[in-house]
Amino acid sequence: MPGMTGFLPRATPPRLSVPDELLGRCRAGDRDAFRELFHIALPHVRRILYRLSGPVDLDDLTQQAFLEIFRSLGRYQGRGAFSSWVFGICLRLSKKRARGLGRFLRFRERLADALEPAQPAADPESLERARAVERTLARLPFEQRTVLVMFEMEGHGGGEIAEALGIPEATVWTRLHRARHHFARLFPWPQK
Repeated sequence: MPGMTGFLPRATPPRLSVPDELLGRCRAGDRDAFRELFHIALPHVRRILYRLSGPVDLDDLTQQAFLEIFRSLGRYQGRGAFSSWVFGICLRLSKKRARGLGRFLRFRERLADALEPAQPAADPESLERARAVERTLARLPFEQRTVLVMFEMEGHGGGEIAEALGIPEATVWTRLHRARHHFARLFPWPQK
């Protein structure tokens, strides 16, 4: 399966790009710099958390993510992309939330038709397709959903994903392959 173009949105959102100077000002405790970093990173963080965990408690998760970003900014050493480091924080929060929340997933599945997609679709068919993608993503095992979201929807490369997840790159490709096939089996939409 060469790609998920028929299933998932292929338009890669702009990468989170934060100047080193701004990060330095944040590390020095500059409140204006923290505010600026928040405004730059907010759409990126919300999009990731939404894709990994869904719309329920999105505001709470976003707040937790920024608390962790600001608290641990001194540990970011710039070896990898800042966007991958932020993704790692969002991932850990999503994993923590997902543990023991089987009832939440069942509840979310029942309410999926009532939820709006992250970006409103132009026509009813596109809207329903977006909802079907959300429901299908929610049914994937968390490890598969994570690599699928990072690669197909966020545009990260295999090396970046491996670094963010702390796994070998070969494992990334294996999980991505399985995720694509699992998604294709579960996705209810007619394929073109």
